[in-house]
Amino acid sequence: MAESIPEFLARSPLFASMRADELKRLVPWLDVRQIPSGQVLLWEGKDHDDFYILWRGKVVVSKMVRGEVETVLAHLTPPAHFGELNLVDGNGSSATVTAEEDCLLLHFTRERLKRLLESDSQLSAHFAWALMRDITARLRKTNQKLQEIV
Repeated sequence: MAESIPEFLARSPLFASMRADELKRLVPWLDVRQIPSGQVLLWEGKDHDDFYILWRGKVVVSKMVRGEVETVLAHLTPPAHFGELNLVDGNGSSATVTAEEDCLLLHFTRERLKRLLESDSQLSAHFAWALMRDITARLRKTNQKLQEIV
């Protein structure tokens, strides 16, 4: 039997702290997108209001260094997610994300986040808290890498 969206989300570290009923309430706010290999999902520097959770497939995250060389930062596999920084602040994507394989993704927009905040305060608080924890963990990891370099 195929894995349901709430079952998949429960395996994601981002959503692991959410209860099953909350995950079920989150599903209507998401849409499923099929993306072919080679398609760019987010362009570095462009304002996207998209947040993705990778359900199947693989994406590559890359960044232009010194404006000349594209450097691969990561290869992501399920249940990775991306697009959270621009979802929150609207200041442009920090990297380019491209499908390396055909992908199945769960998609969430800034507009949906705003509507979720207005309509389900408990669910939106848990989602926002999960995003804050994730962004904080990534920032700490980046700081640690910088300390190792210096």
